[in-house]
Amino acid sequence: MPATGAQNAAQIAATAASAGTNPSFNTLSVLGDINCNNLNSRAQVSAQSVRASMIGGGGRYVGSTAGGPPSYAGAKAGDWAFPDAKYGLTWWYDGSTWHANGAGLVVAKLTRNANWSPSGNSVIPFDTVLYDPLGLTTTGASAKISVPFPGYYRVTVYCSFNALNNCEAYVYDEGTLRISGNYSYGASYTSGTVATGVISLASGRYVSGNVYSGSSLAIVTGESGCSMSLEFVSS
Repeated sequence: MPATGAQNAAQIAATAASAGTNPSFNTLSVLGDINCNNLNSRAQVSAQSVRASMIGGGGRYVGSTAGGPPSYAGAKAGDWAFPDAKYGLTWWYDGSTWHANGAGLVVAKLTRNANWSPSGNSVIPFDTVLYDPLGLTTTGASAKISVPFPGYYRVTVYCSFNALNNCEAYVYDEGTLRISGNYSYGASYTSGTVATGVISLASGRYVSGNVYSGSSLAIVTGESGCSMSLEFVSS
């Protein structure tokens, strides 16, 4: 039969007596704290192991980073860092390079809220920051988004007009055309154009958005009408 509460209490008292001690609530409380701490430590180690297996690593947990790839001396393949205090990314080491896991991380997004009627191929003068926790955007005539760390990014430029127009959006990497959008011409007119794609970008570079307009027509302002975003895909 299972021991009763009284029997358990008697057993504890007998054990304590044989050890020459007098059990108290304080002693039991300390023991309880120690046990909880042990369970806590085991849970943390277990969680770290799960994280390591999820990102393809199986090595040591080397702590968090200040931002960007870690720089730990003696790092070995499978080591990982979590979380990145600045970007919120998990980093893992393949033996020679640190890689980030954070696909879908939107780095920044801009829009245009003021009226604007471009003609020809023009830099879109985004005037409003929708999202930029890292301070990477510039607005105005030289609107752009800077790249925080090297990797593959999805860059999207969208621009629509208040009337049917012959138009095309572009993504530039420091003045070099990297992505061309959908272009309609002749009898096939559209009121909007989007340029989007995944490109490799080095740290510190910047991307900007252009739009070609066949007629000097006003754009649709706001996020739903004109925007540019930079989204991290992988290292």
